[in-house]
Amino acid sequence: DMIVTEEDTGTGASMMAAYMTSANDFWFAGGSPNRDGMFFHSIDGSTVTKETLSGGYTLGLTFRGGEGYAAVMGRSTCGVARYEV
Repeated sequence: DMIVTEEDTGTGASMMAAYMTSANDFWFAGGSPNRDGMFFHSIDGSTVTKETLSGGYTLGLTFRGGEGYAAVMGRSTCGVARYEV
């Protein structure tokens, strides 16, 4: 089954990262250099919420101690985003 589809991400976007923190807690991230980045999160293994990261798309995800980190790249910037899990 597809959890996140092209309808969720938009045409031309790429999914660049996937991370499971438990059997039902999934994170997916990606985006497009020409648009904003996206984080998708599921706590039940099927329902997905989406958050947008303005100005850059995500290349990878990692988690530690209740915080998540993502490498971010955009047309004119790069860096690391930090967020609470």
